[in-house]
Amino acid sequence: MKNTVISIAIPMVIACLTLVYLSVKTKNYALIAVAMGSSITMLPGFVSISAIDNEIKKRNHTHTLK
Repeated sequence: MKNTVISIAIPMVIACLTLVYLSVKTKNYALIAVAMGSSITMLPGFVSISAIDNEIKKRNHTHTLK
């Protein structure tokens, strides 16, 4: 799961940086808002990864106590 999110996030970051560059170059600053809005779409993926990692740590901890 972590590899999937990372493989999707890398092109997304490149696309956002490209949009910011193009917005500055063409002086169309509305594209910066689009880039920031697009980057927010990756938040649920990172939140779910941290939740899964916490659950795995919790389960490993309970197994070691038994």
